Amino acid sequence: LTAYSLFIYNRGGRLVFQTTDINNSWDCTHNGEAVQQGTYVYVIQYSDCNGKPFVKKGTVTVIR
Repeated sequence: LTAYSLFIYNRGGRLVFQTTDINNSWDCTHNGEAVQQGTYVYVIQYSDCNGKPFVKKGTVTVIR
C-alpha cells in the first residue's frame, strides 16, 4: 500500500476515530472513554502499489 486511512463514524455521522497507520486499530473508545453499544460505520481509503485508489465501507457493531 502506498496510502492508507481508516475512519470510524457513529450513527449521527460524528467522526470517533481516524488513523493513517495501518497497524493502529480502533479500541472502541472516543476521547479515552468507551463508546456506547451500537453500529458504527467504517471507511477505509487506500492506494495500491500502482497508485490506484480504493474505498471500502461497512459497519461494525460494538457489543458490551
